[in-house]
Amino acid sequence: MDKKLLYVSLFSLSWALNIVLGRYLIKTGLHPLNLTYLSLAFSTLIILTYLFLTNPKAIKSGSKQSHIGAIISGIIGGGLANIFGNYGLQLSTATNYGFLIKTAGAFNVLLAFLILREPISKFKGILLTVMLAGSYLLSTNGQLLKPHFGDIFILLAALGYGAASVLNRKVLKK
Repeated sequence: MDKKLLYVSLFSLSWALNIVLGRYLIKTGLHPLNLTYLSLAFSTLIILTYLFLTNPKAIKSGSKQSHIGAIISGIIGGGLANIFGNYGLQLSTATNYGFLIKTAGAFNVLLAFLILREPISKFKGILLTVMLAGSYLLSTNGQLLKPHFGDIFILLAALGYGAASVLNRKVLKK
């Protein structure tokens, strides 16, 4: 199996399990902020362990500006987006979350266009429009301007993930 396909498959599986487990933990009484803290602490522990075991010099590499960018990206994508996402998960369904969080890709394309000046092809434009229209219809049950309260949090989380992705791309280029 190709490594890229393996990594994408493992990411997709872990993301789906994360959504279902998060919804379960919130329904059993865990506060969304506690879930955010525990998720970030566990993820940080795994990433730092991996870096120390595979490439300890990676932590010291990069400029001060790139470290600040990485911290800002972590605050937006790891902190704020996770907080919004967990509140959205509390106030909506795991199914809605699973679909709506995918709009992070659409926000990524839009923010990359605005911040990094990356072009949007016709194909990307069509996909972007379909994705955002579908998200709107899902979050409003097909009604005009009546999104569920939790869905708004999920879309804010998706915006945060998209912004963090664009910031990461900018940091990694340096």
